[in-house]
Amino acid sequence: MSSAGQQFGFNVAFTVPVNCASETPVLTADDLWQGIKHGARYPHEMAPYLANCEELPGGSELEFRRTLTMADGGAVHTAGGGTIDQDVVLRPMLSVRYVCVNYPPGHSVALDGPRQPGARNKLINKVTTNRLRRPPLPPEPKPPSPCRWEPRVRWTCT
Repeated sequence: MSSAGQQFGFNVAFTVPVNCASETPVLTADDLWQGIKHGARYPHEMAPYLANCEELPGGSELEFRRTLTMADGGAVHTAGGGTIDQDVVLRPMLSVRYVCVNYPPGHSVALDGPRQPGARNKLINKVTTNRLRRPPLPPEPKPPSPCRWEPRVRWTCT
């Protein structure tokens, strides 16, 4: 089977409980959603590796494109001052999905637990999933053989 066109990919997901047993006040699903929604439009207020976020014209309340500008230190995939364009899709009280326009990796942030507005339940989780896809690495060149063809001797190995 040819590896042409195949990509290496992996997903990383983690779940974080929102309310610990001894913490007060207890956040509701709506409280968590408001924070996630705010982070979709103003991520630079929450992520120190971002210098700015510009929402591009033509979007709606639930779907828009944004340009993220990396801060001086940059991030894993982009140097400081670099930009990333992302399409953002909000699914109210469920999830926010971010997909990079320039390359396929994306991630999402979702609620897990009761979603009734105002419900005060300690069993609310925030689930974050990150996806990385990359083209396969080129095959490593084979080291030169210690043997060579010599017409009179046939094979000579060193």
